Amino acid sequence: MGAQDKDVFQYMLENVNLVDLLLSISNQGYFPGEPLLVTPSTTKPGKYEVLEGNRRLAALALLLNPELAPIKKDTVKKIVDEAHFKPEEVPVLIYDSRQEVLKYLGYRHITGVAQWDSLAKARYLAQLRDQYRDLEYATATKELAKIIGSRSDYVHKLLAGFQVYEKIEENNFFKIPELKEENFKFSLLTTALSYKNINKYITSTDIEENVQEVENIDIDHLKDLTEWMFKESEGRTRLGESRNLKTLNAIINAPRAFKAFKDNGRPLEEAKFLTNEPKEIFSGSIRQALDRVLDAKLQSHQVEAPSSIDLENLKELVQVSRELYQIVKNKITSTEEI
Repeated sequence: MGAQDKDVFQYMLENVNLVDLLLSISNQGYFPGEPLLVTPSTTKPGKYEVLEGNRRLAALALLLNPELAPIKKDTVKKIVDEAHFKPEEVPVLIYDSRQEVLKYLGYRHITGVAQWDSLAKARYLAQLRDQYRDLEYATATKELAKIIGSRSDYVHKLLAGFQVYEKIEENNFFKIPELKEENFKFSLLTTALSYKNINKYITSTDIEENVQEVENIDIDHLKDLTEWMFKESEGRTRLGESRNLKTLNAIINAPRAFKAFKDNGRPLEEAKFLTNEPKEIFSGSIRQALDRVLDAKLQSHQVEAPSSIDLENLKELVQVSRELYQIVKNKITSTEEI
């Protein structure tokens, strides 16, 4: 076994649940409805390259040659020793070119019944993108969108997110405990990159413009974002829920708030009060409340019999409005005196 093969087996045993697949095939046999998809090798005449099914191929290889396992040797040997099935022949579909396989995969896993998750789709589109390097980026995304039956902005979103994800993967997920491809929330990353300030913190490329590939990714800043989103402490990340991305976006654009959050370790909710977000929510809520009350006034002549609950609500509304009016008035007055 060459060094490259050893690395492949080690990666699969560590990261892609190869042991589970090995156990499944050993107990139930190989499912004939999942053939390996291959093309003739471009470097080794008479040989073939597997483009779909490498995990299954690795499991089959270990079933027949358990000594190939560089890690988890005892586990693999136990499965092989107790195996009911050790397939030596499996179904294979041979395609003339890599491009034909990719088109088939696009149909099957993006628009077909065996749909991939967003990360798998992004990885597939990145492979397709290599076939359109002679086209401008915007034109290429339109062509890819036609192939998968989707919109070019969606293709761009996945491609941009995948380019950022590759940097995370290259840096070993910044050594965040338990974080790996299988539990990486790729949709959380792509959503984060759709926020302008978060986008600018990571890269100089305006991802929302949909006209170019992602360039100049700041690895240190990407590490920050990855840790905020995925590194857990006491069962919780610093970001918390995905809806907090809006708050993080505001904090990044407010120097005092960002310093409190990043350098001083203050929670997101505390740092938020050093941004303009509370004032915007406050003013917006007042405007919305006034609009709703004015709407009610316009409809009042069409209501023949208001309820006692309506009257109680209005009474409370008047009281709260008076209290809020006095609070705002006092704050404005004290500011003017300073």
